[in-house]
Amino acid sequence: MKTRNVLFACVLCSLVPAGASALMREVPLEATATEAAAIVEGTVIDRISAWTDDGATIVTDAVVRVDGTLKGSEAPGTLVTVRAEGGEVGDTGIWVEHQPVLRRRERVVLFLRPAPSPASVRRVLHLEQGTFRIEDGRAIDYRGRAADLGVFKARVRSLVSHGPR
Repeated sequence: MKTRNVLFACVLCSLVPAGASALMREVPLEATATEAAAIVEGTVIDRISAWTDDGATIVTDAVVRVDGTLKGSEAPGTLVTVRAEGGEVGDTGIWVEHQPVLRRRERVVLFLRPAPSPASVRRVLHLEQGTFRIEDGRAIDYRGRAADLGVFKARVRSLVSHGPR
């Protein structure tokens, strides 16, 4: 059954014209910071991909150790599970456009929202737009634009405490 679903998805994708992709409207940082239930800086310590209970698709849970909190009540050292659609199980992989991809040992700032279920799992707000990689003292967004990490965190804290301007 799983193989048939994956083959069906491949056939559907082959019917899409080359170069076509889903368009995603960019959400301003001000809106993302305001709407997020929590904003954490952390390190990805594990990734686990699995088929959903109904066998329809694959999801990947990333376990993130919180190193600091910009919004919310997550204490340093807390483990947060962040779920995204797609991933690889065995020799089957499913890629879902615009989903955040979190890699082991990667440092990140995540703008989070609760997931529908289970209650212990979170989702990244605004898909990949709510994920900022931390590299060489910079926060890097989904388009590769970088800002000094200290300046970025100060801006986010200001947006959280004062709201959008």
